[in-house]
Amino acid sequence: MMKKGGLILLMLLLAGLPAWGVIYVDAEGGASGNTARASDGDVNAWWTTATAPDGLWGRRAFGYDQDGVLNGATKDIFESSGTGSGREDSVAIVTTVSGLTPGQFYQVDVVYWSSNSQNWCIRAGFSLDSMLLFDRLGDAGSGAIAGTRIEGIQDGDRWVFTGTIGTIAADGNGRIRVYLDDKPSDASQGGWYDRSWYDGLILTEVPEPTTGLLAAAGALLGIRRRK
Repeated sequence: MMKKGGLILLMLLLAGLPAWGVIYVDAEGGASGNTARASDGDVNAWWTTATAPDGLWGRRAFGYDQDGVLNGATKDIFESSGTGSGREDSVAIVTTVSGLTPGQFYQVDVVYWSSNSQNWCIRAGFSLDSMLLFDRLGDAGSGAIAGTRIEGIQDGDRWVFTGTIGTIAADGNGRIRVYLDDKPSDASQGGWYDRSWYDGLILTEVPEPTTGLLAAAGALLGIRRRK
């Protein structure tokens, strides 16, 4: 489930950054998947292939596959409010990333989509009671953070965005859990603002805080010695 694929490599090249230490994790449902209903860990009771509002996420053949390739063989996204004006409040879900280095710190970003003419959103965080709301525009009335649009990566009128959730260490079993949810219906925003398209996660290795402090201290000592 963890691949350094086309999406990540293209993003890094566009940003002029090295490709080392970056992982793309595609959200997957079902028995062998990495995503489950947050309330009880059920891997099947949170999604469906139907589009009608039913409180479940709808699986759709779109976006990136498990190798991070746009429109690849196993492409899929999970959407809420798939019928546009038919608002729904889908269940909260959790994606578990495994196979990481225990104790290693990672910056975690959610990968989601929005129409370029509408303002789709998603909530994501490291716990159910502490989530950030991301959208395309950074709607002040909803307290949303504008995601980063990845230039040059689109499908028709839809663009891929990333939102930085934060930095966290993998647990003793090499796992990180990320909780996700749609935005409960808000008629004042119009039907499309409730729509969420969740594709996956990006994890980037970062130095441990103490390592960074030691490096900074060493740099300061080096500067002082040269005076």
